[in-house]
Amino acid sequence: MQAIHAPLIPQTGITHVLFLRQFTASAKYDEEVIGNVVVAGGERVRVYDLVLPSTRQKNGTGNGLRMRKVWDQRGAGEVTGLQGVRLVGGEGEKVVVAWGAKLSILEWSGGEVTTVSLHTFERAPQVSRYELTMPSAEQLYANTEDFSPLLRTDPQDKMIVQLLPEDSLAIIPLVQDMEELEGLDSTSVRDVPYMPSFILSLPELSPTLQNVKDLAFLPGFNNPTLAVLFCPIPTATGRTTVPRDTYHIEIRTLDPLGQTYPLISSTEDLPSDSQYIVPCPQSIGGVLLVTATAVFHVDQSGKYVCTSSNGWFKLVSNITPTKRREEYLLELDGSHVVWADDGNFLMVLRDSTIIQARLEVEGRSVVGIEFLSPLGTEAVESSTSPKIGLQMGLDQPSSVCGIVLPPSEDGRACSAFFAASAVGDSCLISVDLVPEQTLGGEAMDGTMEAKHEEMEVDLDDDLYGDSIIRSDLTRAERKLMQAHLSVTAKVHGIGYISDMAFGVTPESKSARENVPGVSMVSRSYEYYYALHDMPSGLEQNIPATREPEIAILQGGGKGSSTVDLIRPQLRTNKKRKYQELVGSANVWAVRVNLDVEPMEQPQESVTRLFQAQTNDDGAHGSTYVWAVDSDSGELQEVLTTYEEETIAVGSCLNESRIARVSPYAINVLDADGGTIAEHHLDEFANDTDDPDPIVQADVHSQLVLVRHKSGRVFIVHLAAGPTFKAVEVQRDKASRMQCSLSPNLPADEISEPQSRAFTSAQIFSDDSGVFRTFEPSSSSHQLTSPEIGRNGRAATRTTLVASPRALDSQLLALTNVTGEFELIFKSNGLNNADQALVDDGLDRNESDHMDRSNGAETHSGEDDPLRIEQICISHIGNRDNVRPYLMVLYSTDMLLVYEAQPRFTLESDAKTPRRSLAVRFRKVITKILGRPKLSRSIVPAMLEDCKFACLTGSQPVLLIEDELEGLICSSWSEPIDCVTALNIDTKFGLLICAGELYNDECEPVPGPEVQNLSPAIIERSTLELFNPHTWTVVDGYEFDENEIVLCVENMMLEATSTEAGVKRYLVVGTSVNRGEDMSSKGNTYVFEIIEVIGGVDENGDWSLRLICTEEARGPVSALANVGQYMVQAMGQKVYVKALDKEDHLVPVAFLDVPPYITSIKVFKNLILLGDMVKGVWLAVFQETPFRLDVIAKDFYDVSVVAVDFLASENMITFSTVDDQGDLRLLEFNPDQSASNEVAKLVRRTEYHIGQPVTKSLMVARRKTVEDRIAPQTQIIYADALGGVSTLIPLKAARFKRLQLLQGQVTRSVQHMAGLNPKAYRHVANRHQARALNKGVLDGFLLQTFIELPFDKQKELVGPIGTNRETIINDLVDLSFTW
Repeated sequence: MQAIHAPLIPQTGITHVLFLRQFTASAKYDEEVIGNVVVAGGERVRVYDLVLPSTRQKNGTGNGLRMRKVWDQRGAGEVTGLQGVRLVGGEGEKVVVAWGAKLSILEWSGGEVTTVSLHTFERAPQVSRYELTMPSAEQLYANTEDFSPLLRTDPQDKMIVQLLPEDSLAIIPLVQDMEELEGLDSTSVRDVPYMPSFILSLPELSPTLQNVKDLAFLPGFNNPTLAVLFCPIPTATGRTTVPRDTYHIEIRTLDPLGQTYPLISSTEDLPSDSQYIVPCPQSIGGVLLVTATAVFHVDQSGKYVCTSSNGWFKLVSNITPTKRREEYLLELDGSHVVWADDGNFLMVLRDSTIIQARLEVEGRSVVGIEFLSPLGTEAVESSTSPKIGLQMGLDQPSSVCGIVLPPSEDGRACSAFFAASAVGDSCLISVDLVPEQTLGGEAMDGTMEAKHEEMEVDLDDDLYGDSIIRSDLTRAERKLMQAHLSVTAKVHGIGYISDMAFGVTPESKSARENVPGVSMVSRSYEYYYALHDMPSGLEQNIPATREPEIAILQGGGKGSSTVDLIRPQLRTNKKRKYQELVGSANVWAVRVNLDVEPMEQPQESVTRLFQAQTNDDGAHGSTYVWAVDSDSGELQEVLTTYEEETIAVGSCLNESRIARVSPYAINVLDADGGTIAEHHLDEFANDTDDPDPIVQADVHSQLVLVRHKSGRVFIVHLAAGPTFKAVEVQRDKASRMQCSLSPNLPADEISEPQSRAFTSAQIFSDDSGVFRTFEPSSSSHQLTSPEIGRNGRAATRTTLVASPRALDSQLLALTNVTGEFELIFKSNGLNNADQALVDDGLDRNESDHMDRSNGAETHSGEDDPLRIEQICISHIGNRDNVRPYLMVLYSTDMLLVYEAQPRFTLESDAKTPRRSLAVRFRKVITKILGRPKLSRSIVPAMLEDCKFACLTGSQPVLLIEDELEGLICSSWSEPIDCVTALNIDTKFGLLICAGELYNDECEPVPGPEVQNLSPAIIERSTLELFNPHTWTVVDGYEFDENEIVLCVENMMLEATSTEAGVKRYLVVGTSVNRGEDMSSKGNTYVFEIIEVIGGVDENGDWSLRLICTEEARGPVSALANVGQYMVQAMGQKVYVKALDKEDHLVPVAFLDVPPYITSIKVFKNLILLGDMVKGVWLAVFQETPFRLDVIAKDFYDVSVVAVDFLASENMITFSTVDDQGDLRLLEFNPDQSASNEVAKLVRRTEYHIGQPVTKSLMVARRKTVEDRIAPQTQIIYADALGGVSTLIPLKAARFKRLQLLQGQVTRSVQHMAGLNPKAYRHVANRHQARALNKGVLDGFLLQTFIELPFDKQKELVGPIGTNRETIINDLVDLSFTW
C-alpha cells in the first residue's frame, strides 16, 4: 500500500534562539526595528522583528517592545544549532544554521531568507563512524557515546566551529581582512569569504582533551580563542561515596593559517556535575562555569571563585566555595545564563525561576559572586519556588538569548532576553536596571569600596595606560543595580504532546467559556449574518452543530499541563436567527451620525442595516433599510424601501451620509434612508445601445468607485450638494473628462489597448505607513528607511487597485493627486503567481530571484483560461499591528495572499521617469479552493480593534493576522452568502484527561545528613473530570505517591445491568516506581462516569465512581478494547480480561511478549503490539474458545513507540514509528505462512518523519460527511515539539503521478538552506540491498508545488505526462484534515 505523509499543525516548540542586530529590513517608516530574533525547533525556522515604538523612549522602559513575525519556513532537516556571523563584503548579519553535520549560511534578501552557502561534513570519518555505532538492530544495547552537536562562532566573525563526534571540531575560517590572504595560492582566493574548512581532532592537541561538554569563544582577542569544558575520565554522578572533581577547562588560541593552537591556561579538578560555560564580557574576561550546585568564574589565568547554591555541593566536590548561599536551595542543572550588563547576569532555572547574580570585582580580579532577587511586576506566586528568585510564569525554558536595547533618555541601560521553550509558550522579557534599594527604601550608591591605596601605582597602567576594568568596574562611585523584569510578548507554543484523543463537540445550548486552545486555529469571532438556507426558529432553538475535534494534552514535568482543542475549521459559536433576513442576497451594516443642531454636542451615531432581497425566481429584488438596536442587535423597524437592486452601501462624507449604489445610479441618503441626492451614470454608458449596468462598487469617504458590466471603471467625487464629478480610468492617454491619467506617463506604460476591460477594482486608503513612493530619478539609487520617510512622498490618500481581464494580468496602483490619477505601480506577476511583485517599470531582477525560476514570461493559451475574479487590498491585524495584504482570487479556484512590505532599495540601470511605489508584495499564502456552489467574494471587515478579511461562498475562508503567528488562513465550517460584523465572541471545547501532578505536601525522601539540600520531588498522578460546558474540574481521583499514569482508554465492557449488555468505562493503567533496588509494579483502575441526580448545572452534573482496582506485577504500559474485553500489557505478558459482575476483572487469555509493550492497537479481532525492543507483533484473539495467538512479527529489533492499522478499500497495512522518528509500513501475507510457524511481517517502506512521535491516533476517513461507512483509515501523529501530521493511503494511479511530481520538485526547485529533502526522508537499513523509500510521499514537499509560479508548475508537470489542473485536483482531494 502507498501513502502520503503531510503536516497538519507546524511544530511550535523552540529549542534554539538567536538575536541579531541587523538581519532584516522589513520595518515600516514610523517604526524602529532594533534587531531580529531567529528561533528554530525541529524542522522549522522563524524570524521575528523586534519593534520599538516611539513611546518607549518617553517612558524609559522596555515595556513597549513588540515582536512581529516576518518569515517562517520548514527545512529538510532538524536544526541542531543557530549562530550569527558577518561576512566580508556583505550587508547585514547572516544566520548560520546547523542541520546535523551540515551548515547553512542564510541571509535576508528581497524580503526573503536566501541561502548563501552550504557546508557539509557528512563524509567526515568521525561522522561516519559515529553513525555506525548508533543503536541499531544488532547493537540496541550498545553503550554508545552521548553526543550533542555544538555550533559556535567567533565574536570577531573570524571562525565557525562545530563539534563533531570523537571530540573533533569542524572549522570554517572566515576572511574579514583581505590581508589575511597573503601567502595563499590563487585557488584559495576563490573561497573568499571562506578559507578551506578542515577538521581538528582535539585529542591530538592533548591526550586528556576528551569527552567535550561545552565550547565558548572568548571576546577581546585578536585571534579566535576557544574555551573548552571537558572531562578526561567520564564519571557518573549517581551514588558516589567519594566526591569527584573530574572536569577541566582549557583556553586555546586557534590559528588556522599557521596551524598552531597554543594553550593559554588550563583549570583542572572542577566538579563532576559541571553543566556548561558562558563567556564573560570583554571588560571582565574569563568564563562562567555553571554546575548543578554552584556557579564559578574562571579567569584567563585559570584562577576561579565560586558560590555554592545548595547543600549538595559538599557531596559532589571537594572544593571550598568562596561564598556559601546554600540556604537558597537553588538547583542549577538545566539553567540558562543571560547578561544584563558587564557586572550582572540573570539565571533562568529549570523550574522557570529567575535569579540575578552579581560579580564582585576588586582591581582586575573577580573576588565573588552574589545572588539576589530581581524585581518584577508580573511575578507568579509558587509554593515550590526557591527562597530567592522571581517566578514569571515561564514554561521550562530550553534556550535563552540576550537582547541589547537602546538606552533610555535618562541614560539607564536597558536590555531584554528571549526565553524559548520546547514545551509551551516562549516569552520576551524586558530588563531594566535600576539602583538597588536598601531596607530604608533609598538607593545604594558608593557601596563598593576601593581596596587599594590611592597612591598605589599599577605597573601595567604606568606602561600601557588606564585599563577598562579599573575605570568601569572598580569605581568607588559605582552604583549597585537591580534588574526589573516584565513580560512584553509571548509566542504561543503547543510543546510536548503527551496524549491525544479524538471526539466531537458536545451538544450544548450554552457557550463554553475560556478554554485554553491553539491560538492560531481556535480564536474566532461571532458574527450576526445571514447563512444560506438557515433553518427557521429562534436563537435558543438552533442546536449547535457537532463537529470532529482532537484534544491534545501538552506539558509535563514540573510545569503545568494544558489542554488544546484542534478543529479542522473555524466553527460558529452562536447562531442568532433573523427571521426578517431569510432569503437575503446581501446585507450591509452602516454606522452614520444623526443630524443635530450646531450647538448640540456630541453627535449620536446609529446603525442601519441594508437588506437586499431575492425574488422567487432567484433574481435580485427590493432593498430594505432597517433600524438596528446598537446594544442588542435586534432589528427594530423598516425605515425605507427601494425597489431596485442594490450593488453596494457605505458611509460617506465623514459618516454624515450613506451612499447607496444601484445598477444605474448613486444615491446619497440621510440617517433614515431618505434620498438627498441621486446621481445617474447614463451619460457615461458605453457607445452601443446595449445596457451597461454597474456590477461592482466601492464607497470610500468622498469617493465612489463603480465598475460596469463592460469592464469600464469610473470614480465619482461626491459632495454635500447635488453636484458631482466622474472620472473614467483608462489604459491610454485619452480621457473622457481630460483628467484620467497623468500626461507624464511614458509611452510603454500606456500602450495597452483600451479594449482590455477591468474585472475588479477597489479604493484603498493606507494608514499603516507602508505605502511610500520613490521619486523620479535618472540614475539608480539606494534609499534607507529614514531617507524614504524624509524624501519619499506618502501614498496614503486613496489608492485604486484593478486587474484587467487580459491574459497578461496586470496590477495597477493609482494614487489620488489633486484630482488626477497617476500610475505608480504596474506588474505582470499575477499572471504567473510570482513569489514577489515589484514595479515592472523599475526592475524585475528581484522578482525573478524570488520566483525560484528562470523568469520566462509565458502567456496562457486557450486551453488554460486563467482569469482573475477579484483583487482586494485590505488591512489585517489587531490594534497597532496592522499590515496591508493583497488578496487575489483566480477563476481556477486559487486564492493568493501577498503581504505589502516596504522596499528600501531601488536598483535599475534604466531611468525612472515616473514615481513608483516603494512597496514589494511578497506571497505568503497559497490556498486551493473547491468548486464554488455559491457566489463568492472577498469582503474586508473590522470588529472593534480587529481587522480581517472573509472569503464568502460555499467554502468560506477567514484571514486573521496575529503579530506573533503571522497571517492565519482558516476555513469556516458553514457556507456564507454574505457577512456583516456587529459583535465579538470566542469559541470553546472539552476533554477528559489524565496528567502528571505533584503534591506539595509530600515530605522529602530521607537522604544524607547535610544541611540545605534541595528537596527531592515525588511524582503523583491524578485523574480529573472536566465539565464539557464550563470547562471546570467537577471530580477527580488522586493516585498514590510515585504512581504515574501510563495509559488511559475509554472502553465498552460487559455489563449485565444494561439492556444492551455493555457499558462505557474509563480504564487507567499506572506504574509504581519503587527505586533502583526493587522492580516496578502497576495497577489497573476501572472507573464509571455517572450523572449526579439533582445537580445545579442545567447540562447535568457528573462524577467518577471507582468500579474496581487490580494490582499487577509490572507496570501497565498499554491498554486497548477488543469487543467486550480489555487488552492489557503488563510487564512481559499481554492479557485479555473481562469485567465480571461489574466489580472485578477476570483474565480469559494471555500471551508471553517481549520486554516492554509501548502501544496496542485493535482492528476487529486483530491486535497489533509494539515493543520497545523487539519491534512489532501481530496477534489474533478468538472468543470461542478463548485464545490469543501470535500470527506474524517483524524479525528485526526496532524500538517501536507507536503502531497503527492503515486500511484502504480491501487492503490493510501495519504502520510503526520508532524512537528515532522513522516510519515503517509492513505487510502480512497469510498465504506464505506455515500453520505451525509465526509468519514474517515484510517491510515495504521506510520513511523518516522527523521528530520522535509521542502519540498516534487512527481515525476514519470518509469521502463525504454523509458517508456512514469509511473506506479508509487515517493516522494522526503528534511529536515532541507540538507538531501534528497525518498519514493517508493513496490509490496506485494517483500515487504514481504524485511520485513523479515529487521527483521533479526535488530536482528542479531550490530548497530552503540548500538541503536535500530526499536525503532527509531516507532511513538507513543494513538488512536491505536497496533503500525502501518509495512507498510514502512527502506531503510537505508536494505542497511547495502549489506555491510555485504558474510557468514553473507547467514546466514540472510537462515531462511526467500530466497537467497542472490534474495535480491541483489530486492535492485538493487529499484534504489532509480529518
